Amino acid sequence: MEFGILQHLGKCGERRNRSTGLIAGQGSSLIQFTDFELSGSYKGEQLFKLKSNIIKRKKANNLSNILSDPKFLITCWVRIRPNKGSLTPAFDGSVDGINLSWFTETAKQIRNGKYQFKVARRKHILKPNSDKLKPLTMLSSKDKILQEGMRFLLEIIFEPSFKDNSYGWRPNRRCLTAIND
Repeated sequence: MEFGILQHLGKCGERRNRSTGLIAGQGSSLIQFTDFELSGSYKGEQLFKLKSNIIKRKKANNLSNILSDPKFLITCWVRIRPNKGSLTPAFDGSVDGINLSWFTETAKQIRNGKYQFKVARRKHILKPNSDKLKPLTMLSSKDKILQEGMRFLLEIIFEPSFKDNSYGWRPNRRCLTAIND
């Protein structure tokens, strides 16, 4: 399953050109992955089973198996890593501070039903051109990886049931697409 990641990523986690790491002057991750893992592809057997169940209008019952696969979690990490906010420090550092062992440990915790999401940190910042404060909530960067995995799986399940004239928060659809249609 393609996540839409560029295929020219290096073995040590080289970032895309628009990534904040290049702007902030930070180097690439020290974690070494294979080219397949950094391609943004996940071709697990359970994912194909899920897609075939959806086509056959059967119940999706293997979501925890997919989410508890370390390779799927790595794919989710590759997916969110170039995002602008991924380098924002939270309680446990940024996305780049994750060790390879975290993926296998987290997959084991998910499989056993023992993974606990961290409490989000909330900070109040000044609104631009104002004296008022607005809340800014920062999630744990490791929790963002799991949330991306859940978002991806839910998108696979529910995307086919949306009407064609629905454009809000859907992949490959935006305001300009709605206006053109």
